[in-house]
Amino acid sequence: MKLTYSKVFVTITYNGLNFELKYPTDIFNYIDLLNIVFLGEIPKEVGQLKSLCVLNLAHNALVSQIPSELASLHQLESLDLSSNQLSGPIPHELASLTSLDSLHLAYNNLVGEIPEEIGQLKSLCVLNLAHNALTGRIPSELASLHQLESLDLSSNQLSGPIPHELASLTSLDSLYLSYNALAGRIPSELASLHQLESLDLSSNQLSGPIPHELASLTSLYSLYLSYNDLAGQIPSELASLHQLKSLDLSSNQLSGPIPHELSSLTSLDSLNLSYNALTGQIPSELGSLHQLESLDLSSNHLSGPIPPELTSLTFLDSLNLSYNNLVGEVPEGHEFSAFSNDSYLGNPGLCGSPLSMQCARAPSIIGFIVSIGVGLYLGFATVIWALVYWENGRKWFILITDKFYFRHFY
Repeated sequence: MKLTYSKVFVTITYNGLNFELKYPTDIFNYIDLLNIVFLGEIPKEVGQLKSLCVLNLAHNALVSQIPSELASLHQLESLDLSSNQLSGPIPHELASLTSLDSLHLAYNNLVGEIPEEIGQLKSLCVLNLAHNALTGRIPSELASLHQLESLDLSSNQLSGPIPHELASLTSLDSLYLSYNALAGRIPSELASLHQLESLDLSSNQLSGPIPHELASLTSLYSLYLSYNDLAGQIPSELASLHQLKSLDLSSNQLSGPIPHELSSLTSLDSLNLSYNALTGQIPSELGSLHQLESLDLSSNHLSGPIPPELTSLTFLDSLNLSYNNLVGEVPEGHEFSAFSNDSYLGNPGLCGSPLSMQCARAPSIIGFIVSIGVGLYLGFATVIWALVYWENGRKWFILITDKFYFRHFY
């Protein structure tokens, strides 16, 4: 890719073809070359387009480093270089783009630390640096981005704690920090992010309990804390997240019972508590989660029967209760007949369809009474037959009767 700049035209050369953008450069303010599959480096001459407001070079095959000359585009409001093959560090000079409201650098090969100078981009609403190889800590200076609505730093190699200063980003509606090496506790201060709709801290090294203060995030639609080292009990306070549609706390070290209060999450369509150390019985109240489509409680220490109330989950198309200590008969109901044996593996105390082990049927009270009646009838009939048709039987009966009579009445 080659760019030739003049006072009247901007010419972009690609594979020997010249694309002449016939606009005077003093009003030239928009370049959108999304998904053209341009090769090569980003021309430094782009930095001469002083009136440029939007630069979108996403989904191409651009290589090398981001030119620091882009910092001269003081009118730039949107910069999207995502989904290329850019490498090297993020230029700290980009901090001079004070009009920038969205910065997308995701899906590249960027390395180094996140420049703390990014905290100077006071107009920034969207910051997406996901799927790179960025290292170091999350700079606390990002807390100065008070207009920020979306922050995505997922799938990097970031380490250290989650800065509690991020709690000052009160306009934030999505926070994605998954697939890093973040450690320490989840800051309870995040509970002040009342606009937050999606929080993803999964696949890190976070420890400690789940802060019960997160229950104040009443706008949350999704909460993902899986694949960490979180311990303690599941806070029953999470039941106040009435907008929640997806809750994933799997692959941690959570213990104690499943709070029956979770049954008030009536908008929930996915609940995953697998691979923890949860104990007690499955709350029958979960049967009131009528929107639930996926339920995974596998690989815990749950005991007792499967509540028959779960058969009322008519939208359920994925169920995994395997590898617990459940006992009794698998309930028969609407969707339960469609689940395979895999849904119940590792529970030797379970029986009934679809398992190969069938349940032993205890006799009913009516059957018990009938069997006693039949036995008495057969016994009485045998005695009568002996008296009528068997001569020795009559003699034996008379002898026994005489002995009884003389013993008690003489």
